Amino acid sequence: PGSVVTQRVPAYVFSYGMSINFKYEVTVPETDPSHRFFRWVQPYFGTGVVISWTRTHTDIPKEMSVLIENEAYRGADPEADYDPWSNQLAPAFNLFGGMHFNVDPKFRINLEVGYYLVDVPESELMYATSGHEAVHEPYKLNDFNLGGGFEWKF
Repeated sequence: PGSVVTQRVPAYVFSYGMSINFKYEVTVPETDPSHRFFRWVQPYFGTGVVISWTRTHTDIPKEMSVLIENEAYRGADPEADYDPWSNQLAPAFNLFGGMHFNVDPKFRINLEVGYYLVDVPESELMYATSGHEAVHEPYKLNDFNLGGGFEWKF
């Protein structure tokens, strides 16, 4: 039974997600000559539900070094500077939209923008010094994405 100290420190976050997306793509029948533009450019939008694996590495400052004085973790190198980390599985949500540019009947270019939101839960810091109960407070990870690609139809 000791006091609880809460302190914000910088963290490095790696997030990987597996999503199930629902996508709507504008398609126009080939027979209508007034819609020639939409045969070359196809806008789309979609949303998805994601299960995200988020790994958070905490940058522990020198004044909090008691949290990383863990012989079992440092092993043979007492001067090593390893920071505790946490793994979380969390629900996430994504929203995206973009354009397909149909260059050829079998090839198109894709440009996309999106928003990705993960609600990361509280998690124990792995390899922190035992007895300190170091945890990551819950946080929200907000990503704005800009991407592109190529598609070949077979």
